Amino acid sequence: MSNYRPKKKDADGFADLPRKTLSAGAYLFLEGDPGSSLYLLTKGQVEVFKVGSQGEKVLANLGTYQILGEMSVLHKGIRMASVRALEDCEFYELPGQIIRDHLNNQPLWFRLVIESLLSKLNVMNVKTADK
Repeated sequence: MSNYRPKKKDADGFADLPRKTLSAGAYLFLEGDPGSSLYLLTKGQVEVFKVGSQGEKVLANLGTYQILGEMSVLHKGIRMASVRALEDCEFYELPGQIIRDHLNNQPLWFRLVIESLLSKLNVMNVKTADK
């Protein structure tokens, strides 16, 4: 989930990617689903949530130009949380293999830093969901 803002003219390479639309109340993905793509939200709002023993816990509300789904693409391969549209939404879909190919072309130290950050975020997400 980043604050990336693509250029309006060419969307910084996103314009050639597949687009996905989602109606309000629909799910983009569910916790535990395989994660093969990440998404750039270009219109609308979504909520990211986990379901625990106390029911649903909202982790974040995301809006335009937020990236979501990156954790599963880069780390463990399964979705760590569910995402539901709060209103009609539009996304660019970025296949995970493209990201992994770019990451694999980086120096080992860079890949280790990314892996370390993702592992720590995963631990924090699990702890947050259980509270």
